[in-house]
Amino acid sequence: MIFIIVIATIIIIALLFVAYIFYSNNKIKYKQDSKNKNHSNYDKEAPSPVITLLKKESLNDCNNISNLTINKDIMQIEDNLFINCTNLSNIKVEENNKVFCSKLGVLFTYDMAKIIFYPPLKQTSTYFIPQGVKEIDTHAFFNNNYLKYIIMPTTLNYIGENAFVNCKFLNQVIIPENVTQIHPRAFTLCPRITIRCYKNSVAEEFCKKYYIPFEYLTA
Repeated sequence: MIFIIVIATIIIIALLFVAYIFYSNNKIKYKQDSKNKNHSNYDKEAPSPVITLLKKESLNDCNNISNLTINKDIMQIEDNLFINCTNLSNIKVEENNKVFCSKLGVLFTYDMAKIIFYPPLKQTSTYFIPQGVKEIDTHAFFNNNYLKYIIMPTTLNYIGENAFVNCKFLNQVIIPENVTQIHPRAFTLCPRITIRCYKNSVAEEFCKKYYIPFEYLTA
């Protein structure tokens, strides 16, 4: 009888030991699976935020850039963004951008109604602003030392603040009679400039008020 009890006790202990080993192995496997799963989640890179705004400080240290591409996601550009891009000669805009575009390396709004920036190192002496442009933006031709002649389109209405500031070699600008507003500082630091305009036009009044040399255009 005692022998049977001892055998039964040994069997029960063996079964409990096997059950313990099985439980322990499953517990360890579960922890490992959970750990691997968590690591897998951490290893996944968070999606990069989409940049839609170019702030004016974005290009503060980019005075050595000669070529710039604006990607399709950019929806807004702050004023004075290109102030420090003194060596910029060409601007491109990705085709899928529906807010901005570039023509011959010059930056415009997508509808070509506004010229935003003409690169300061674009080596062209004469520039015909395209027909359809209605506005010349702030600092659009800032610090260009190659331009000598600018011919503005008959569609133009407005010339912005410091639009041609520090264009030291700009000799002649033709302003059509459709222009209704010229910012007082549009041609600051343009020592060689002569404006050609129509008699009794806003451009003539502007030249007389700010002592800028001018000549009359004939119809």
